[in-house]
Amino acid sequence: MIIKDRLTWLEKSRFLIITHSPFDAGPAQEFVAFLKDKVSLLAFINHPFFYAEEKHSSATLYQKGKIVKRLVAPRIGGPDIFYYFKDFFFTVFFTLRLGKRFDFCMAADNLNTFSALVLRRLGIVKKVIYSTVDYTPRRFENSLLNSIYHLVDKICCYRADLIWNSSELMVAEREKMGVRTEKAAKQITVPDGSHFEQIERPPIEKIDRFRVIFMGHLLENKGIMILIEAFVEVCRKVKKARLVIIGGGVLRKRLEKRVKELGLSGRVFFTGYIESHAELERIMAKGAVAVAPYVPDSDSYSFYSDVGKVKVYLACGLPVVITPVPQIAYEIQKKKAGLLVDYDKKAIAEAIIRLLTDDRLYQKTRVNAIKLVANYTWDNVFQEALMKTWSNIR
Repeated sequence: MIIKDRLTWLEKSRFLIITHSPFDAGPAQEFVAFLKDKVSLLAFINHPFFYAEEKHSSATLYQKGKIVKRLVAPRIGGPDIFYYFKDFFFTVFFTLRLGKRFDFCMAADNLNTFSALVLRRLGIVKKVIYSTVDYTPRRFENSLLNSIYHLVDKICCYRADLIWNSSELMVAEREKMGVRTEKAAKQITVPDGSHFEQIERPPIEKIDRFRVIFMGHLLENKGIMILIEAFVEVCRKVKKARLVIIGGGVLRKRLEKRVKELGLSGRVFFTGYIESHAELERIMAKGAVAVAPYVPDSDSYSFYSDVGKVKVYLACGLPVVITPVPQIAYEIQKKKAGLLVDYDKKAIAEAIIRLLTDDRLYQKTRVNAIKLVANYTWDNVFQEALMKTWSNIR
């Protein structure tokens, strides 16, 4: 049981949060939503990734939960690597313009944490929390850039006051990359959460029993292409089966073309990116089965990180067909909250067909999915993380 009274110290605290994100969603944005009316002052700096549609870095200052100032940087183009220097500049520029000092800075990824360390040196922040949501031993194909990435990570591990990892695997992997755990800041695990308590999960008789859901960026390593290939067999065996693909990305046109080639038009639907959490969750909660066919690549973020979308699937009451890439896949298998399958077209199709046609299996996995994720609310995740933070760096 989490004792909220142990978080009373937040009332007088001043927080700065710095992140990169492709969309206006993610753990950092959830942390802002959790904190903004609990602390005396909160500043949020967001830098879009170079591939995001939104190109403007921004800073938002909250006082007692209300926005009191907002700064937006001009749109600046250039090569991908230029964005890293641009973001560092605007982080420092924004904090100077805000004219505030902060007790804690939670910075997501090593580049933002490096900026936070500079801000600490300038006396703008007191304590730096290095939040690692994504980690991989091969961040860049270019060996020089990859070495620089790990050098910056090592500096941040040694100089930060505390490290938040989304997965326990990151500690061991960092050791392999030369980070000495005894020299680094203390590392705690802060997994992804969900809006479990806010989601309305319809009873089974009111869902679309044959709707299959995929949600996420339409990228190669998410396994969306193999899912579409597998869905040919699903449709052959289950005449009412439908696949709803939620999200945008560089593969969309290729995927739409492949859907037509396979004769799946009218069986596979693309919604595009859905900004509203409530609308996204409403659509998903009316489905029956979710699929997370991650490509088995030991260099991918999904292998070492917690994967937020799977928590959302479970919170919507969806049993998950998942490949053995993220660690939560094994928890789903253990708790019988879905089916663990190889990254294989036939295996994925067979698992989906089983869940769509075996009512007894489906009912059991649906109940287990809801039980599994019930404690992974964002409130619970952040309350526990902040209690550990206070005990380690106050």
